[in-house]
Amino acid sequence: MFFISNTADGSRLPRIKEIVGKLGKEKSTRQTYATARRVVGRLAERVPGLDKPLYVGLMHEGTQNGVLLLNARFAVNMTPLPTPC
Repeated sequence: MFFISNTADGSRLPRIKEIVGKLGKEKSTRQTYATARRVVGRLAERVPGLDKPLYVGLMHEGTQNGVLLLNARFAVNMTPLPTPC
């Protein structure tokens, strides 16, 4: 376990150690995952002939539209204004 914090949060370390001390000592079981690409497989069922999509967006079936999260700044017009004479 890693604990990264500032000085003020250091006072919480004893409580965290107490909680962690109650956990079992046995080694965790490593999860195994299927090698099949489930999302791409479902897409292939819905859109035959689409072998390798570049991007797959997931959306809940009950929604009317998706949600776009844009993180980058939009380009702005950088054309200089004419200099007054």
